[in-house]
Amino acid sequence: MSQPSVPFCRALTLLACAFTLCTAAEELVFSDDFSKPDFDKKWVSGATCEDNTIKVVDGRVQATLNCNFIQTKEEFSGDLRVEVDVEKVGGQFHGCWDFFVELTGANGAAGVIRFDYNMIDGIAAGEAPETCGDQIHRPASAPNKGRAILHYSAPYLHFTFINADGKVLSTASTFTGGFEKSAVRIWLAAQKETPRYVDNVKVYRVTQGKK
Repeated sequence: MSQPSVPFCRALTLLACAFTLCTAAEELVFSDDFSKPDFDKKWVSGATCEDNTIKVVDGRVQATLNCNFIQTKEEFSGDLRVEVDVEKVGGQFHGCWDFFVELTGANGAAGVIRFDYNMIDGIAAGEAPETCGDQIHRPASAPNKGRAILHYSAPYLHFTFINADGKVLSTASTFTGGFEKSAVRIWLAAQKETPRYVDNVKVYRVTQGKK
């Protein structure tokens, strides 16, 4: 993705403090910017309703059909924060969602993003891939891209999306239950002329207390 804007970076900093009270210790346990030819070592890909079109294009994961996903081969434990950069290109859509960021171990608990539906951007927290991105919304921004942030602090999940222009959408905390380990699955709902992209995936393990 392009270099983050100043409003975007400020919003991200404020959110990091808001959800950890600036006292949480965190450990980066997984990251991938898709710049190396090691996708198959870290990920599996698939599709549930159309063909699997997942491939890495210019250092980003691309999908050009609906219900495509990538999933980490590694599983993670503890309280987690997952960050993913996403982008929708073009105006076509499938109705309910463009992206899900899911923890597979938490009964499919996920955050969902829907861009520019009737000139409205929306997000939600719920079960992938059934939940519609319409719980929290605002007038659509021009860039259909930004950073999705999934916070899991057992047994609750909280989802935030920061648009590239710095505008923020956040859900309330949602009860999801616990898990011993979970993979991260990212869903993309695309069409041939309107691809979806994923980049810069990071998974942090978060522990409360002074750094």
